[in-house]
Amino acid sequence: MSRPRRRVAVLLALVLGLGAAAAAAAVALIVHRSARRAAAPPADARGSDDGWRYVPLDGWHGDKDGDPFAAAGRCAELVDTVITYPNWVLDIADKGAGCAGDWENAHFAIHATGEVTWTADQLPTRTLWLTPDELARVRGLNRHDCASEPDRYAGGALYYELSWGGGDGVRIHQESALGAEIDAILSGPVGRYDAARLAAVAPVRIELAGRSIDATRTWTRRGAAYQIVMDDDGAITVTRRGKPRHHARVDVRARVDLIDALLDGHGATPAELDLARGRAVLGDRTVTFAVDFMTRDPALQPLARALDYAVFAPEE
Repeated sequence: MSRPRRRVAVLLALVLGLGAAAAAAAVALIVHRSARRAAAPPADARGSDDGWRYVPLDGWHGDKDGDPFAAAGRCAELVDTVITYPNWVLDIADKGAGCAGDWENAHFAIHATGEVTWTADQLPTRTLWLTPDELARVRGLNRHDCASEPDRYAGGALYYELSWGGGDGVRIHQESALGAEIDAILSGPVGRYDAARLAAVAPVRIELAGRSIDATRTWTRRGAAYQIVMDDDGAITVTRRGKPRHHARVDVRARVDLIDALLDGHGATPAELDLARGRAVLGDRTVTFAVDFMTRDPALQPLARALDYAVFAPEE
């Protein structure tokens, strides 16, 4: 080999050697950091501050035949982990999945003290409290299985997602045994909140004057030919110039969301394209509000839906 070629060969070997050494050092550093992170437990139940999260399980459990993670003691092992910390917080999200993707109906952050921070779409944050028995049941969630029938969810499913620290967690079908237990636990504080809220604002009466989108382009008092009334029991009656057009009933859960939304100022600003305007008498408080055109406010939708049915109902 000539001297120039030998020099090139030596330089090439040197470059390749340095590259291999650098790659080996990078791999060693990654392994070291991974091992250090795996060995060190999180500082608390919300995760540490250095950008990593410890989540023992993730993904669906119980939606495949013979899924080993569907058995009691395997579905929600993260619950057994998180409750070992003194100030733990367990997040439970009420979600749905379908052809259009996933969505969240509500979110419950359960604290070790029994306090529950409850949030839902466009509604104010509300605070609930678990009883000692309900809190004990939360700690024992992993004792329930999460087996389900996969064929039943081909078109979509309602599920609970359990997590902590803001990371992905375990998704559990709501119709499984574990899902039913979560539903039973949460229904207690939610039911108590609903009963207390209705008692605090009784009696409730909502009166609205509504228009047909076919008759007028904008809301005017003269063009608002429909009267919408909801009484203290949630019964809605819609009339058109005194003639009944539609009857409906709003259940307790939707009624409380409506009351909370109105007290939070939903619909307080009238707009040109409003469907209906009026007032809500909530105990000793009176709130004026409007239901806008094609409202996307879930709390106000029962009123908009009642008007919609009345407008398009066949003449009697």
